Parts: sequence; structure tokens; C-alpha cells
Amino acid sequence: MILASSAVPPDWSLRCGGGMLTLGNDVATTDKKSSNPSAFTVMEKLSGIYWQRLVVRFKSADPAVTYAILDSILAARPAAEWRRMCIDASSEKYHAQTMRKRFQGRIAVDLISSAEAIDFHGERYSYKTLLGDLYVSAFEDGIIALPPQTFLLDDHRLVKKQSGGYTTEVDEGGNHGDTFDSGKLAYWGHISGSGKVSAHAISVGGIASKKPSRPGLIGSIARQLGRRSGSSISS
Repeated sequence: MILASSAVPPDWSLRCGGGMLTLGNDVATTDKKSSNPSAFTVMEKLSGIYWQRLVVRFKSADPAVTYAILDSILAARPAAEWRRMCIDASSEKYHAQTMRKRFQGRIAVDLISSAEAIDFHGERYSYKTLLGDLYVSAFEDGIIALPPQTFLLDDHRLVKKQSGGYTTEVDEGGNHGDTFDSGKLAYWGHISGSGKVSAHAISVGGIASKKPSRPGLIGSIARQLGRRSGSSISS
């Protein structure tokens, strides 16, 4: 049994500088050795940089564990600092909807389904492709700062750009680029609806693949090693 007190470093919030915060949540509800973990990313916008102040990756089949961890994270900073939480609702729709009902009184909650479509600057994308492209572009622009843990870089490296979309390898522990997904969701929580991005969701099928807005994800992440800051755990 994972306890929130052991999953989240008690002093993580001391790294925050008073900027607006978002939460990205890649949801999973299994705990087998080869299953994908859940991931939370807390991202703070400060001085033009998007700082990943906390990244939590864990496996649990008990939703109460996720709730307790999220309760702990939200309680660590003033309510006025929390801008939005974006939850991946692609495969765990019921759990994601339950989380929205449980926490929407404390933070604005958006559910993102990766297969749904969105119009963006006159182009049509799947959410998976658009959020991935925007996140990669932010790395290329040098405005994403990662914590220094090796597991986080390794997990991001599992994500590959292929045929205009994104594919993800699975490592021996079942990790599946989960922190990449929680990171891109946290970044989207900052830029959507803020004037920098103007977009609206539509219901369509068979989304055409788009070219990446920036190439070279791995090189761009590696170049961030000297400027990263934050706190991160894996359990």
C-alpha cells in the first residue's frame, strides 16, 4: 500500500515561487509488474519558464491512493495558485470522471481524450498529436525545466515521433512515457485558454496525422540537463 506521505516529498512545495500551478495526470488503475503506472506533474509558470516542480510516478489498483496523493499535492499550495488540472481520460474514462467530480470544487478540471480532435490554427489534430507537438516545441524553445532524476529523462525517451504521430515503447517495468504524458497535460493546462492558444474540441473520427512542430525531442531534453530544477520520486 502506497501512502501519500511516502509518495510525495513533504518539502516539494518549497521549490515553488508563487507562480500559477497546473497539474497533469496520466491515469492508470493497475499495479502489476508489467502494467503502466500513473503519473502526476505539477508545473509552475515563473519568469517565462515552465518548471516541473513535482513529478510523481506510482502503481496502484486502489483509487483511494490516487485521491490521497492528489489531496496531499493540492493542500501543499494556496488554492489561488492552482490554475487547472488536466486528466487523460482516453482509457480510464470512469476513473477520470470520478476524479473530476471529487476535485472540481478545489481546482478546475479538464478531461482530455487523446483520440478526440481539435482545430488549432486552421489545422485539425488529435489531442495526442497536438499536445505532444506543443510539449516538444516548448523543449526546443528552452522553456521547460525538468527535475534532474534519470528516470524522468529515460521515461521521456520512450516516446517517439513516427509518421506524424507519437508512439511509445514500454520498458521492463511497464513504464510507457507516462511522465511525458503528465508533463504535456500540465503544459496544456497553462497555455490553453490563456490567449497563447486558441482552440476548440470537435467530435470526429480518423484524424489525419500532422507533421511535428519541432523535431529532435531527445536532444532538446538532454540540453535541459543543466537548467532543470524540481522534485521527483518514483515508487
